[in-house]
Amino acid sequence: MREDNADSNNNDTSDKCSEEEAHKRAEEVKKVLMDVALSNDKVITDEEMPFVRLNALGDSSLDMLVKVWAKTEDYWDVYHDMIESMKTALDRNNIAIPYNQLDVHITK
Repeated sequence: MREDNADSNNNDTSDKCSEEEAHKRAEEVKKVLMDVALSNDKVITDEEMPFVRLNALGDSSLDMLVKVWAKTEDYWDVYHDMIESMKTALDRNNIAIPYNQLDVHITK
């Protein structure tokens, strides 16, 4: 991740701060998502703990991978409950989800 500082000829400090901030934010998001997984009664935690990791650095996002285990008959309930609960938890913790945006400028 890069944060450009137009007032400085040396971007090393800005790059480092941005990387540190991204790491802190990733750890915060991992904790929020793990808490969501552990709070779902249908998620199996006996054999395998839920898996939450930083999966990729997107253009304007930190892409997380969340894996949980559930009984086959609970799969769809867990799937949808996790999506809804993750969105609610991220909102509650003021963690924004970046959405692609397209600006169209029309000139005459």
